[in-house]
Amino acid sequence: MGKKIPKKNKLSKKLGKQREKTIFQAENSLPLQLYNAGKMNDAVKAADEELIKNPNAPTALYVSGLVSLRYNQLLKASDFFIRAIKVKPKFADAHIKLGYVYDIIGQKQDAVKFLERALSIKANDLEALNNLAKIYYELGDYENVVAVSSKSIKVNKNNPSTYTNLACGLLNVGKLEEAEDACKKALRLDKNYAPAYKNLGAIYQNIGAVEDSIVYFRKSLDLEPDYPTFASILMNMNYLSNISQKEIYHESIHCNELLKYSPQEKEITNTNNANKENIIKIGYISSDFCEHSVSYFFEPVINSHDRKKFKVYCYSNVQNADHVTLRIEQASDGWHNISGMADQNVVDLIKGDGIDILIDLAGHTLGSRLSVFVQRPAPVQVTWLGYPNTTGLDAIDYRLTDAIADPVDEEDKLYSEQLIRLAKGFLCYQPAPDSPKISQPPCQKNGYITFGSFNNCLKVTTEVIQLWAQILNSVQNARLILKSKLFNNLGAKERYKKLFEDNGVAIDRIELLSRLPAKNDHLSLYNKIDIGLDPFPYNGTTTTFEALWMGVPVLTLRGKRHSGRVGASIMHHTGLVELVAETQEEYKELAISLAHDVGRLIKLKAELRERLKKSSLMNSQQFTRILEETYRKIHKHKAQNKMD
Repeated sequence: MGKKIPKKNKLSKKLGKQREKTIFQAENSLPLQLYNAGKMNDAVKAADEELIKNPNAPTALYVSGLVSLRYNQLLKASDFFIRAIKVKPKFADAHIKLGYVYDIIGQKQDAVKFLERALSIKANDLEALNNLAKIYYELGDYENVVAVSSKSIKVNKNNPSTYTNLACGLLNVGKLEEAEDACKKALRLDKNYAPAYKNLGAIYQNIGAVEDSIVYFRKSLDLEPDYPTFASILMNMNYLSNISQKEIYHESIHCNELLKYSPQEKEITNTNNANKENIIKIGYISSDFCEHSVSYFFEPVINSHDRKKFKVYCYSNVQNADHVTLRIEQASDGWHNISGMADQNVVDLIKGDGIDILIDLAGHTLGSRLSVFVQRPAPVQVTWLGYPNTTGLDAIDYRLTDAIADPVDEEDKLYSEQLIRLAKGFLCYQPAPDSPKISQPPCQKNGYITFGSFNNCLKVTTEVIQLWAQILNSVQNARLILKSKLFNNLGAKERYKKLFEDNGVAIDRIELLSRLPAKNDHLSLYNKIDIGLDPFPYNGTTTTFEALWMGVPVLTLRGKRHSGRVGASIMHHTGLVELVAETQEEYKELAISLAHDVGRLIKLKAELRERLKKSSLMNSQQFTRILEETYRKIHKHKAQNKMD
């Protein structure tokens, strides 16, 4: 008989102890020690030697993954981490790093999966918790951001980043006071912690306190240069009338430093001769190829492009695609989802497509990819539509506008781009195909006038409220309906109620509404309004079109920069120049006069939709032909600094 075989459970136990010992030794192995000491070459050499002896040595595989990750070799790194996990399924650190890799390449759900697995093994790992909170935030799962960040704080109460992660989650579930408290706790731990100031800027922005938000954003930027914070400052500057276009321009050009890139060769050689026979390749980049205002003006253009002369490529930075995303994808000749993609990869993609003219549709708004434009992936680069001011970037050649929004020669020097003024306006609107019917003016039934504005309430500044309060107090029993997504927050609602009360308006005359679930519910709400009030110095755009489409006249005040002259541009191209005021006093008089002329309100209600339909602002074929002629011209004259 042979040697007696130990019982299975004893053998398993014995092997288990040997494995634990091996793992312990591996975790303290030379490759990891060298890596932690920053000796990359030595770590690689030691890991390679160990893998020659044992191709399945988990820590050697892990270190090889870390080194690959250090040199941005993401696929190679992920392969090493996956191999390490196969050998050692409960290797928490390998799960964490693999989650990190998937996060970088934009596979957020996979990143969540591996981080959650890591936490099932190593429940209190702060790196895993903080990375998971960050990814949940990017996915819009704010409840989980709060839950994971709260757990991080229980693990370590002395880490300011966990409090700012918590603040981000709380901010987005509408708990602003708690979010502010979390930021202050972070600052008590580190008074120079930039993300806490950045979050405070966002908190004050979310209650409409624009001036205060800028103060906090600047504190953050002074401590830690960061483009998104800088972009928030620029955007908020457009809301304030005490800030000039000159100030915004000088602020904007600093973005060249924040987004600077120094390639060996900036100029792109274009082999397309741009004559009438050649097809020009156009590329549009946007984070708003979805149910967003930008798409209301972009869709009619992409659907009207002449495909015999132009090929249209879309580079979508949309995080949550929807039915509009699908429509735009189907309308494009080339579609690329660049959400989560590294800038260099996007640049290579655009160059590979041979794009002749690259158009930015976001400017300094959320989801912008201006960092791609600074690398000059196309010979001609343009900004249009999504942002109401200059980008400040040397890499953007042209900005599309019109002569009403930007009068000729008035402020051309205060734009880094060359302004191109389109003959029939710079906007082309596409309303919802199943828009609700228009009702009679509500004043006929109510016996009083209802004013309204459905703009982002950041545009409704204290200066705007003062003027609107004067109008309300001059029109007996008049009401005002305001609608903004910020009003889903109690703090924002209370702040605006108090601002109106401080200006002598009883709060029962003001109705504050937040976002409605369906588009048609939103449009139907215009049937409760007699007269639309356009904010200033940052006018409405989509809201003005929607109001006119629903038969509601909109009074606008011509401002001193593009954002304050969009209303005038819309009224000019719709033949409604009588609704444009040149001063605040004239704006007030127009509102009072129209409120007392019910006959005129009835007439306007009946004819505005048809008037808008017949205007150049809804003639997509005409608009797109003008746009295409402009594209052809700037492509032909790309080496010139001015248009003929």
